[in-house]
Amino acid sequence: CWAKKEPIIPYIVGVFFLLCFFIGFTVVGYALYFYTYSTWKGRSIFLEDLYVMPEFRGNGIGKGLLCKVAEVNCVRLQLSVLDWNTPSRDFYAAKGAQDLTVSEGWHAIRFDGPSLDNLAKEAAKI
Repeated sequence: CWAKKEPIIPYIVGVFFLLCFFIGFTVVGYALYFYTYSTWKGRSIFLEDLYVMPEFRGNGIGKGLLCKVAEVNCVRLQLSVLDWNTPSRDFYAAKGAQDLTVSEGWHAIRFDGPSLDNLAKEAAKI
């Protein structure tokens, strides 16, 4: 398991936290996360990205990064995974993650581009 042998280096970029896993001088994996807040539960983390270069997968690097993020003092860790990304969904499920799509009925909602612009324009009318 390389995650036990090589350093995981933390960085802070604005409000984001970045953990990088190096082999030599090359970043072969990283975890990017930030704090959120649940009105029901309290301080939480949203994992924006967990990535390991394909040739280094299966060596414990992703697990090591995920475990380091989990060490942060929060009540829950949330993330999104695309439905076609079965390997990632299986990876998280094997670690104990719950898929809230069916069990709690959460839907991912997004405003971007023209819909975000139109929403912002509506603020001037209020």
